Amino acid sequence: MSEDDPKNQLLRVDHGRLAVLAKTDNRIISEMVESSINLAKDLIIKNDLDSLFEEGNRFYNQAFYEKAVSLYERAAFLGHSASQNALGYCYAKGLGVPKQYEKAFSLYYQASQGNNSIAQHNLGCLYWNGEAVSKNEVKAFKWILRSAKNGFSKAQFDTGRFFWNGYGGNEIDRKEALKWYCLAAQNNNIDAILELARIYEKAPGFDHVPEEAFQWYLKAAELLSPLAQYCVATCYLDGYGVTKNDDEAVKWLLCAAQQQPIGFSCAQHALGHCYKDARGVKHDLEMAVHWYQKAAEQGLIVAQYDLAGLYVRGVGIAIDYKKSASWYGKAAEQGHAISQYNFGYCFESGSGVEKDYVKAVYWYGKAAEQGLQCAQLNLGSCYFYGDGVPKDYIVAIKWYQKSADQGYDRAQYQLGRCYQKGTGVKPDIFQAYRWYKLSADQGYKKAIEEIAALTELMSLSELNAAQALCLEINTPPSK
Repeated sequence: MSEDDPKNQLLRVDHGRLAVLAKTDNRIISEMVESSINLAKDLIIKNDLDSLFEEGNRFYNQAFYEKAVSLYERAAFLGHSASQNALGYCYAKGLGVPKQYEKAFSLYYQASQGNNSIAQHNLGCLYWNGEAVSKNEVKAFKWILRSAKNGFSKAQFDTGRFFWNGYGGNEIDRKEALKWYCLAAQNNNIDAILELARIYEKAPGFDHVPEEAFQWYLKAAELLSPLAQYCVATCYLDGYGVTKNDDEAVKWLLCAAQQQPIGFSCAQHALGHCYKDARGVKHDLEMAVHWYQKAAEQGLIVAQYDLAGLYVRGVGIAIDYKKSASWYGKAAEQGHAISQYNFGYCFESGSGVEKDYVKAVYWYGKAAEQGLQCAQLNLGSCYFYGDGVPKDYIVAIKWYQKSADQGYDRAQYQLGRCYQKGTGVKPDIFQAYRWYKLSADQGYKKAIEEIAALTELMSLSELNAAQALCLEINTPPSK
């Protein structure tokens, strides 16, 4: 749980204003500061602490934290609870002052005594995180509940989480959790609205009501949540809780994809699919590439993978193996198994990169360890032929076996050959027949040819024994 900015709805840095200030003559900035100091003195004389606090917020919003702190201090000293909370937040985050959780705790406590709901929540967060005080879930809950009862929507959402998960000394109480989530949602807390949507969509132990989930997603979308806008779009694409409507889906995807400053990457990727598949828009591969690129540049793994594939095939863009390898590499480094395999293949084949068997083995290994069948086969072959690693038939067999056990036809064929020739294992025509047959039954041409040839070499009794072995292995146990 995290603390809240001094005045929750006001503290968004105005980057446009900052850009102007960066170009402003220092003399003008000094005059602005001097004017603010004079205004502060006047406000103190008039005992207008609310206006003094707002003046502090004005500096905070422009990232002049030291000036904001100076103004908060003046109002806080005179007992203004919102300023005490704001000053506490600055100490907690090290904004305009050195970070001091103890000072933050003291200021939050003072503001809480003035019934400031945001400070009460922030105090609860310090107890939850063990900052300035020992971690104490019960005390965290006490302060957050007090804030929630005072109407602070984020505290209402967090109170719901306490009851949902059984935190803070509470028993799990989903009904009570729903009550608090709904209160927070009524106060337009986006986290609570999204949580309600998730509950009605897929929470274990609840009746899933697609129409209800969609309505909550729509409420959050209308409050400009990019995640919710994306979810509304997927509901329209899939017909989940609402009639399928590709046009509406694209409308909401565009809302999310174009949100400032960089857009929501999942929506950008989905827009790429829409342009590729002509859903809600005309078929336009160049636009598909445009949106895949946007999402890929934000680090979305599936977009990086898809963009790499487009560069390989030259779909909507000129074939470029170097760029393809680069995007596979970016996704591979994030742990995407298929991209790790493809990146390994790039190094094995020299596609877009210099041929390097050692690197091929490395990336095949990464994907193989995640259970990817084709990577396990290729890693086994690297050990079988000594490409990038010392030749080792036993290790090769291990990886062939892992892949074959998952039903990969080519690995089953390779394992059959090893048993037939006795490479890395004892020769065993029955096991060879078995693995060839498993592969052949999936239509793998080489296995079909090998099992036919092997059958010609086997006696009738050997063939009957091999077929019996296959039947025995493939027959499920009796219940």
